[in-house]
Amino acid sequence: MSNDKKKIKVKFHIPDNHKLHFTTSVWGGINAKGMVEIHFLHDRPPLPKTSTDTIDDNGTLLQSDIDTSGYSIVRTVQTGVVMDITSAKNLLSWLQEKIETWELKNKESNNVH
Repeated sequence: MSNDKKKIKVKFHIPDNHKLHFTTSVWGGINAKGMVEIHFLHDRPPLPKTSTDTIDDNGTLLQSDIDTSGYSIVRTVQTGVVMDITSAKNLLSWLQEKIETWELKNKESNNVH
């Protein structure tokens, strides 16, 4: 068997419907097929159910009474990802590397005074 290394060129295809999501939390676990399932969530305060506005004759807003009754937090499931354990381990390693890089950079910037 040859020990020759080969290089391949990989093209990244980004579909038109690709979206970048902000996440504040995650939810998930191991699904029935043994795959790691992660859902990325975004938490925010609720928007008002209704607003009753008082305006003057010129249409200038004088007062806005809003109905904020109901939920304390709205949790939106942005997207979900399902992966095998090898991919999950690779993700974990990648995240650890990025966190360590951030912590090192942050530590260095805090020590410069």
